[in-house]
Amino acid sequence: MQAMSVFGTFSRRVVDKENFVARGLFASATIRAAALWVFSVVLIKLVKGSPSDLPVMVRDFLGSMDLGLKFQLVIAIELSIVFIAFLRPRWGWPLLTALFTLFIAMLVTMIAQGATSCGCFGGAIKIKPGTMMFIDAVCLMLMLTNRPWIYLPAKPVRWGLLIPALAVAWIAPFLAFKNEKLPVVPAVVAPGQAWHLPEKLPEFQVLNPDDPNDRNPSWIGKPLRETTLGAYLDVDTLPQDATWILYRITCEHCAKEFLDIAADPERAAKLYVLIHIPEDNEENARQVHQYPPIMMEASLPPLPRGYMVQTPWVLEVEGGVVKSAKLVVE
Repeated sequence: MQAMSVFGTFSRRVVDKENFVARGLFASATIRAAALWVFSVVLIKLVKGSPSDLPVMVRDFLGSMDLGLKFQLVIAIELSIVFIAFLRPRWGWPLLTALFTLFIAMLVTMIAQGATSCGCFGGAIKIKPGTMMFIDAVCLMLMLTNRPWIYLPAKPVRWGLLIPALAVAWIAPFLAFKNEKLPVVPAVVAPGQAWHLPEKLPEFQVLNPDDPNDRNPSWIGKPLRETTLGAYLDVDTLPQDATWILYRITCEHCAKEFLDIAADPERAAKLYVLIHIPEDNEENARQVHQYPPIMMEASLPPLPRGYMVQTPWVLEVEGGVVKSAKLVVE
């Protein structure tokens, strides 16, 4: 009987040890799966994303910091967490937990604000905040229900892999996204010299007619050729006494503004210069179907990661000088 009891105790210990190892392997697998999801999002954002579609809370954090630099730092931090989770799940699960908790908190705010896209992919792919919150919540639940704080064993740190991985995490965003800028005030074209588009354009451009939260100077009181528009358009060939409107064809506010203009006889009699801000696959999401009756249109050159500007901006231009700028939103 005593021998049977000893054998039974030994068997239970073997089973418990096997169960502990199995639970640890499963906990590691769920952590790496969650990290893989984050990695897929970060990779798309890194290759095709745009700083303009970062969540508002991220854009407003450290407001004085350059938006392109924020984009690079966000990607570097997220990549660092991913690589740590892959190579050291015991360290990675608290970081992923904090990251997913932050994501869910931001997504709840976006849902409350009526946002139509979470911006998690930097604008490359549009996903509703509710859908993204569900995915993130599932990842977080799978990690925590496997109690990694209990079942993940302490193992030697593989510094030979971890340090190079973290180096890649902090170098890749600055190589993949060139945070280059045109001069804020481009050089005025000399008399007799033809205007031309700069030979090298940046990947991304902030347009700031009069945004007090942006570090770029206001356009009010300046000739059009000395604003950022002057670097991208031959503004002198367009009407110098008119209402200029920066718009996107995917913008609901722009569509409403154009309808309001057409419905108002006094406004409809004015001349408008419409500056089209191009976007990828914009025809698939077109909102603008009617334009002001009297108008000319010019389109900004496409940039790989687009333009950062809320629309529509309405500029009153007299003698080629911007007299006022108003963002029309409801």
